[in-house]
Amino acid sequence: MSYEGYYKLQANVNTDIRQLKSELLERLGHNKYDVWFSESDFRINNDCLTVLAPNAFVSGMLKKTFYADINECAKNISGTNLSISFDVFSQNDDSMPARQASQNHTRVRKVMPLSKPVVVDTQPCNSSERSARSYKHTLDTFIVGSKNKLAYNAAKAVSETPGKDYNPLFFYGTYGVGKTHLLQAICNQAIANRPNALCVYVSAEEFTNEYVNAFRTQKLDNFRKKYRNVDILAIDDIHFLANKKSTQEEFLHTFNSIDLADKQIVLASDAHPTMIAELAENLVNRFVSGMVVKIETPDYDTRLKICRQKTADMGIKINDEILEYVAANITKSVRDIEGALLKLNAHIMLTGEPLSLALAQYLLGQAVSKSAAGVRVEDVESSVATFFGTTLKDMRSAKKDQTVSLARSVAMHLLRDNTDMSFPEIGKSLGGKNHATVIMACKKIKELAEKNCNATWKVNGMTRSENINTIIRQLQETIRP
Repeated sequence: MSYEGYYKLQANVNTDIRQLKSELLERLGHNKYDVWFSESDFRINNDCLTVLAPNAFVSGMLKKTFYADINECAKNISGTNLSISFDVFSQNDDSMPARQASQNHTRVRKVMPLSKPVVVDTQPCNSSERSARSYKHTLDTFIVGSKNKLAYNAAKAVSETPGKDYNPLFFYGTYGVGKTHLLQAICNQAIANRPNALCVYVSAEEFTNEYVNAFRTQKLDNFRKKYRNVDILAIDDIHFLANKKSTQEEFLHTFNSIDLADKQIVLASDAHPTMIAELAENLVNRFVSGMVVKIETPDYDTRLKICRQKTADMGIKINDEILEYVAANITKSVRDIEGALLKLNAHIMLTGEPLSLALAQYLLGQAVSKSAAGVRVEDVESSVATFFGTTLKDMRSAKKDQTVSLARSVAMHLLRDNTDMSFPEIGKSLGGKNHATVIMACKKIKELAEKNCNATWKVNGMTRSENINTIIRQLQETIRP
């Protein structure tokens, strides 16, 4: 064979291996792929596929657990049945993926899993290109419970008749409760219902970066065509736009263009629109003009359903007694539940030991302690600072201007009502204020609340005023687990 023929053949083999890795990643998900395949590799020689692992244990587990997945993906890529064998990297294999090597070993290349970007460029794309894009989450895989049923029903309605009843649709809640899931699911379902639908899901950070890049490269027309000529625009973490006046203005025009065309806008944030400091008032008004839905942390029954669904998705076998323990004690978010289940499965796979309830309790001790913790001081302080448009540094300083003083007093009141901290402890957490200052601050806020008064402060030179009881209630919802 000529050199040219050899290199052409080798290039085809390398392409097949990359496609095989990509298909395995899509099939198994990032978590499972990273655990078992990030340090493994593949070789294709004629009709033979060799799976190379870093050691005999991993090689045995790959053969035992993932043979069917590898075989199916390989068949999809090659169009034929390949003979599959499992082996271990030789000591001198230069292409062996890198591990945390000891000082006696040379660092070598690590094979990293391929990732699939959601949005790739600022160029406008036609309907066939856009509709071909799909996102990770679907409505079918969203576990519905009493705390998220309204959000699910709203998402389903919007995906079926975008731009009609709930526009914009705004989800908010703490991390890991399903906001991203619903945004992506709406896009997927809309495309399933109407294959030519133009749907874009993007984070506010990506939107901002693309806008800045389009502005610098004088490609704003392309940027605007991409984001304004859509049936559904779903933007995650919209609070990222706070403090970004130019991007806010651009997004406002985008919002108006989509709204006037009776198309759908779906947004998600970690806070209610009115609680996002330094967000333009005209944007806030548009956000609250539609449907604003809070997604709360799931209750026990929903968490148990999630445990069972996640273990089924991951191919994990854990008995109901342990799943009930996880559901009862990992309470803050779906991500925490998934992390706990992955930890238990990793222990089973790596040690081969049977998993008892006592062992699960030991392995998850730290995660349970974190989940059981009540209101955290840092959550209170950061939420208050965000709401009033100030900073933690200012709140802990000696500044006494109207906004900082009000924010500091509200934080002290919330810490006193939601924690078992003493007045001196609260003062210490807020820059070493003495206990008398804390007492006076708490008394001031209590009196305002009893009289149902408004609190007034300034953000970016603009005066804002809102009922103190409304402020406290909104902050309470944000800080409570």
